[in-house]
Amino acid sequence: MKKYFLLFLLLIPFSVSKIFISEIMFNPKNGSEWIEIYTDEIINFSGYKIKDNYYEDEIICCQINCSLIFHPNTYIIIGEQESKEQFLDLCVDDKTIGNSLGNSGDIIQIIKDNETIINYSYNVSTLKGYSLAKINGTYFQTLPTPKNENTYSEPKPMISFYLKTNQTITKKEDFLFVIKNEFGDVNTTFFYNITLQQNNSNLVQLQNQEDVFFKKSKQVLKYGLDIPGQYLVCGKILNLQKCYELEVLDSSKIPCDVSLSIKTQKQIYKKGEKIEYYIELSNNSYDYEIEYYIEDIFFQKIKNKRITKNTNKKSFTPKISFLEKAFLINAKIKEIFCNNSQNNVSDTVLVVAKGQKENQNFEEFQTEINVEVEYKKQITPGEIIYPKLEIKKGSSAKYLIEVFVQGKKRVSDIFKIYIYGNNKEVETKIPIKINEEYFQNQELFLIINGLGINKKIPIGRLSEQNKTKNEKLKHDIIFFRKNISNESFVLVELVNNEQTQKEFEVWSYLYSGSKVYSGERENNKQKIKLNESTKQIIFLENIVQELPGKNLKLKVKILDLENNKTLEITKPLFFQIDQKNISNNYSQNLNELLPKITGRTIYKSTNSKLKNYSIYFLVGTIIISIIALIKINKNIIKFI
Repeated sequence: MKKYFLLFLLLIPFSVSKIFISEIMFNPKNGSEWIEIYTDEIINFSGYKIKDNYYEDEIICCQINCSLIFHPNTYIIIGEQESKEQFLDLCVDDKTIGNSLGNSGDIIQIIKDNETIINYSYNVSTLKGYSLAKINGTYFQTLPTPKNENTYSEPKPMISFYLKTNQTITKKEDFLFVIKNEFGDVNTTFFYNITLQQNNSNLVQLQNQEDVFFKKSKQVLKYGLDIPGQYLVCGKILNLQKCYELEVLDSSKIPCDVSLSIKTQKQIYKKGEKIEYYIELSNNSYDYEIEYYIEDIFFQKIKNKRITKNTNKKSFTPKISFLEKAFLINAKIKEIFCNNSQNNVSDTVLVVAKGQKENQNFEEFQTEINVEVEYKKQITPGEIIYPKLEIKKGSSAKYLIEVFVQGKKRVSDIFKIYIYGNNKEVETKIPIKINEEYFQNQELFLIINGLGINKKIPIGRLSEQNKTKNEKLKHDIIFFRKNISNESFVLVELVNNEQTQKEFEVWSYLYSGSKVYSGERENNKQKIKLNESTKQIIFLENIVQELPGKNLKLKVKILDLENNKTLEITKPLFFQIDQKNISNNYSQNLNELLPKITGRTIYKSTNSKLKNYSIYFLVGTIIISIIALIKINKNIIKFI
């Protein structure tokens, strides 16, 4: 009899729940958290509380015409007090349910008069926007069904496919298409094919890509096409399929007219001031690469070459040890995805100075500007002139001085000098470059406007000698000394605007009449290779081997090896003997200057004695040149 009684007890459930949690939304996509309770009997929620693992809240009415009493077979939604969900029946007396329901696990209790009516815990997670619903006694992840009977909906991956690049590209570009999983952990296969819509729609590429796409993951596929034409790019993921038309162009056949420029806020900066500049393109609709670097006027690298693919602001802060120093920012279009016919090279000159001295005696100045500038019979496009300005600023309220070169129209950038305060003395030598796009013969003037003073000073004639508007080779002497003693050096600039590499032979010599005074005519000949759209500075040295006659001249010759054509440049020289410089000054700062000339091609005479001392002559010449360029008065400019 005891055995039968025990079996009877096992078949009777200890308790039958009248209400239970039928659905939980703890990871909403856009809305707020809520809990759904199902009841099969009348229930009055007056005095009921809800609790999670941390906090307890009172259940209250929150809707219009709200009632705490519910009839049997009803789904009741309890949510946050500030929820905007329209299907809520009841709320908690707080902004969140408990301490906010956990997305990977929590405990939910319904309490009445300190008695726990419902006690449910979970330790699972769901996709965002999915709920945990009780179906046939088991909880599943499914699409939410508030206030309705729960049904199981298997989560479907939300994966998109789209083209990332423009629908017109060049054959040098890679086009990108993106597979993006909006949410969900899905193991699926992505199919794509690329078809050239020419030649009977030959299939260019067919590939299956299989991968596990994690929550919010994105994969970028890259592919390059070398054959120009119209393509159809199609992708398929599950039941989603999209196709895009893609046009691939041959960039070498796309004509364009893109020019390069360098912009700065001003041209004179004070020591320690950051120099900000922009490298700009007249048309940046094509993909491009720009190479840029910074050097001083002796072609020593300050910032090494870099490649950029944008025109964003760039900056550097130079260090100077002299009163002032000039810098050149150089840039060129290294590659552009079109057939560009413009000159792809640009540069600009900047000056950095230590500061400006104020008149300590408070002597009232009369505002005046004195200018020293050499008049040249021939000025070539691209040449840099160095006018010296001595400025006294009295009580003028004006502070800006603009300096530029004017012909029939302005042929240089405007150099701006700012002087603030009264009774200031300024002395400076500024570099002004003649723009290379002006080639017609015309008289040039140095224009100075500022502080209520206007000056127009003739500086020479702009000549088209050695330059034509559409020439493919540009050449010019950018530095030499007219007064020489025992040796002479010259810096020659060659610019190759052709689209192929060019080879040249360059040499120089000193002569008077038919006699050469620097050894053989081709003693210092150098063979130069210039890549397309590049420029190079060639250093040539000549040693005077005997006392020259009158009318000494410098001759520079450039032989185009491809065309067997020789170009010449001639400059007059004045010879003077200076034994002091030869014996002492030329070797004074040898250790300091040797790093500056490392890597240059320096000619040495076959004469054994001169061979030993030529490097000292060279260093001395560079020292004198540097002093001549940077020597200014103790008074210098005060800048912004």
